[in-house]
Amino acid sequence: MLNYYKNNMNGKSKKVGLVAIMHKLMNYIFSVLRNQKPYEVRNPKLHCKMYLENKSLPNIA
Repeated sequence: MLNYYKNNMNGKSKKVGLVAIMHKLMNYIFSVLRNQKPYEVRNPKLHCKMYLENKSLPNIA
């Protein structure tokens, strides 16, 4: 979270940064509740790889 805050909050007020972090945390919380799975801390490189693999799969409904 600290890296996210430092990289994306250049030139913005502290309140804007705080709200951005709160929004990010709320997305994590609601994702855990929606999927009913425990939260997993992932390596960013692994997460990017998994995201790209899932994004390239065709959506079959």
